[in-house]
Amino acid sequence: MLSKFDVLESEKQERILNAAMKEFAEKGFQHASTNQIVANAGISKGLLFHYFSNKKALYLYLYEYSTDKILEDFFGQIDFGQNDILLRLREMLVIKFRLMNKYPVIFDFLMIANRDEAADEQDLKTRNQAIMVDSYEKLFASIDESLFRKDIDPGMGKQIIIWTIEGISNQVRAQDKHKKREEIQEEATLAELDAYLDILRKTLYI
Repeated sequence: MLSKFDVLESEKQERILNAAMKEFAEKGFQHASTNQIVANAGISKGLLFHYFSNKKALYLYLYEYSTDKILEDFFGQIDFGQNDILLRLREMLVIKFRLMNKYPVIFDFLMIANRDEAADEQDLKTRNQAIMVDSYEKLFASIDESLFRKDIDPGMGKQIIIWTIEGISNQVRAQDKHKKREEIQEEATLAELDAYLDILRKTLYI
């Protein structure tokens, strides 16, 4: 069922979404001001709360909107005809960087939201866990298991790859915790991933 906000004209939607994401990205959940959001969006505060019951409802809507938009574009660009999972994972990072440049406001908001301790983390964690499960199912669909060495169980090989990628992701998040989107070094991050993928290829593949 569509919400009142979902049926609003697209131009006004974009103004409200952009104003809110920028405010949350700059100040975090606790210090973000709905007064500033409505001022930047050019609407009344009453109208904002006509669409969203409170600041938290707006925040969670923004998070769902942002992740849905990124994931739709992300999976729309992946070449599922590429059945080498290691090459597919490399392509995944390249696409992520491409989307960071395409949707800078969204990524600025998501980076802050995923490390904002003042927000209700459980709501975000629950959604992120569901996204993770669904994403792995899609990423590992129709891969060529014959690439694995004969003495390696494909299921265990895939699990090793998942653990490695999750470890790299956690390390990158820790290193980039206080960085802004534009400060992330794309070439260095891609080079580091390539080094890990090379080790996995030599260890797991024929």
